[in-house]
Amino acid sequence: RRLGAIQRLEPMNPILPTPAEMIAHLNRFVRGQARAHGVTACFMAKPFGHQAGSGMHLHLSLADAAGRNLFSDPAEGVLSPLMLQAIGGIRGTVGDTMLVLAPFLNSWRRFASAVYSPADDTWGVENRTVALRVPGGSAKARHFEHRVAGVDANPYLVAAVTLGGALDGIAAKADPGPPVTGVASEAGHVPDLPRSWQEAIERFERSGFCHRVLGAAMHRGFAAVKRAEHQRLALTVTEAEWEMYGFVV
Repeated sequence: RRLGAIQRLEPMNPILPTPAEMIAHLNRFVRGQARAHGVTACFMAKPFGHQAGSGMHLHLSLADAAGRNLFSDPAEGVLSPLMLQAIGGIRGTVGDTMLVLAPFLNSWRRFASAVYSPADDTWGVENRTVALRVPGGSAKARHFEHRVAGVDANPYLVAAVTLGGALDGIAAKADPGPPVTGVASEAGHVPDLPRSWQEAIERFERSGFCHRVLGAAMHRGFAAVKRAEHQRLALTVTEAEWEMYGFVV
């Protein structure tokens, strides 16, 4: 039922690819072109520890059957209650979805620099330090940006859990709470989110929201795969460990 609601939000023209399809096609195209030139294209979220990572920012808006933006400002300086409810719904579910947004061990290295890679549930207006950002610009084109997912995330699953949270928020008329006006990491807000890959796996497994939105088979299978990946990497001794501890007397 929930996935049916999500599908109805996709473009009306069946010829046009969805944003998730465009991302998947672009990744394949880039990898193919890289191989043709004798190099490798990498889509890890944080391939180099001392350099910036790569995110997958998702911009959300909502249109009616006539194409009118339902998130547009109802009055000057007033944000759409419908958009705020969608933000509130995502804030209430983002903790359960962190395994989808950051699916690999490497994904969590991207959050080491919390300013431009926020692993939290904050929101604000024209604030690039928050997780859910309402950009400035035209009131008629108002939308918001989900900034948590990494480039290594599955775009179909990211879209599913993000739209699912937004729809839940609209249905429940969720309150997003006050926006952050300064640097989010300095605002004193402590979100109820997993802080590691292992915690994200455990939270995802317990999540009734993810079970409902993704379906039982996908929920169970995705959790099982991530459990197996975690176990394999937990048993792998890295070169950094040998360098730091291998010859300690």
